[in-house]
Amino acid sequence: MSILADYYTQAELIEELNKRGIKKSKRALQIMRQKRVGPPWTKFGKTVFYPGAGFRSYLEGVMQHPARSRRRA
Repeated sequence: MSILADYYTQAELIEELNKRGIKKSKRALQIMRQKRVGPPWTKFGKTVFYPGAGFRSYLEGVMQHPARSRRRA
C-alpha cells in the first residue's frame, strides 16, 4: 500500500476532471492555489498533491442547490 494512495498529483487531477467533462488547466489550478480558493492541497518538494477525500468534500461544499422548485406538482 502506497502512502500516497489517496492523493492525486496535479496532472492526475486534471486528467480525472477532463474525463468527466470539466475542463481545468494547470494554470487554473495554480491560480486557485494562489488565491487560496479551491480544493485543499499540499506540496512536497515541487510536486503538488490533492487529497482525494479533501477534493470530494470541496465539491460537496460548493454544490449548488435550487432555492425552490420552478414547477409545482
